[in-house]
Amino acid sequence: FFFFFFQAEDGIRDRSPSRGLGDVYKRQVLALDTGNAVLDVYRELVALHEANKIDFANTMVFNLYEYYEISKGHPFSVRKFIEDGLLNKINVKQENIHLLDSTIPEAKMDEYTKKYDDTI
Repeated sequence: FFFFFFQAEDGIRDRSPSRGLGDVYKRQVLALDTGNAVLDVYRELVALHEANKIDFANTMVFNLYEYYEISKGHPFSVRKFIEDGLLNKINVKQENIHLLDSTIPEAKMDEYTKKYDDTI
């Protein structure tokens, strides 16, 4: 499985005491995967959030893939898995959530994926 946690150039700021980095870091970027292997990671991130050890207010979220032509609420949707397992349990802002839309018509897919890549 893949799970990526990036510290962007303008970085990460958690609620723990400074580790010598000061307050330079302000942003987190998560690229999320699915499956049983990541559920423990999601649970740990939720637990850290609930313990006020990490704040997701400035987090940008991306998913790595989605099944084409599957509805957002379908039980096998990557979006649904990520929302139910993590996003609905943390304080990430809606405008910072970038999950692939599998309902985009094939004729518009190139344009859509370019825009998604540019957002990343």
